[in-house]
Amino acid sequence: MPGTAYCAGDAFITKFDASGQKLAYSTLVGGSSSDAANGIAVDRRGNAYITGQTSSLDFPVYDPYQANLAGPGDAFVLKLDPSGSKSVWGTFLGGCGFDVGTDIALDDHDNAYVTGTTNSSDFPLSHAFQTSNKSGPSDGFVTKFDTQGARLIYSTYIGGGGLDFPFRITTDRNERPALVGFTSSTDFPLQSPLQSSYAGGMTDAFVLQLHRDGEQLRFSTYFGGSGDEYGYAIAIGCDDNVWVGGSTSSTNFPLHRAFQPVYGGGPFDASLTEITPVRAENDGALNVASGESTRGGCYSRTR
Repeated sequence: MPGTAYCAGDAFITKFDASGQKLAYSTLVGGSSSDAANGIAVDRRGNAYITGQTSSLDFPVYDPYQANLAGPGDAFVLKLDPSGSKSVWGTFLGGCGFDVGTDIALDDHDNAYVTGTTNSSDFPLSHAFQTSNKSGPSDGFVTKFDTQGARLIYSTYIGGGGLDFPFRITTDRNERPALVGFTSSTDFPLQSPLQSSYAGGMTDAFVLQLHRDGEQLRFSTYFGGSGDEYGYAIAIGCDDNVWVGGSTSSTNFPLHRAFQPVYGGGPFDASLTEITPVRAENDGALNVASGESTRGGCYSRTR
């Protein structure tokens, strides 16, 4: 998959000091087979959370939600203490197929949100928006763990009949996770879309946000032109606008108030888009509009 590498080796986590000149800690993470870390988040106390993929039966789980490898490769989630020397909790996450954790995010209560890909028909679900795998090469998933890693607050498939690849995840202050990635599914689940149909090429980017309970989409949209699009980065500001970055080969990529209105050439151009979820007054439905917004002195979570 573009942007993600897999190899036969162990994962690792390395923390540098503030000067970047010294290792605060650096550790291997893995078992006797292939292990790869793809996403990391850090809470306010300095605990590190990572997700990735493992094929190791002896991957170091601790107080796990799922104690055993369920297929040829499972996603994993691991929380390390601030010293990097102790696992607070760690678990497999997957079903009978191949499952990969691509990214992880935390809310203000340190609940962990994990996204990735799965082709398992029995991926662990709870309070799911989408309860079945759509039988393409892979579906996405979103799983929210409680602070102890012992319980799924919710877990759901996200995808259609093609290839679906959530790449990055973040969450707003209201505990609503937002995802960016790419899809080849012409039946990708949509809600109040900015772009309501697949535009062509090998893949379109997608952007979506779930409600807090994980059982409904707040919005979901394709985003692309007649070429190929990949969604690679996402952030949410305190005004709840969603910023996404990626790449495109489309000369008709959707533009609005563009800094650069013309495709620059080469195999891909970068793209940057701000999306404003707008609540309609008549029925409470959500519309999605791109554009600018007024920003105050606030922060945004970035990935």
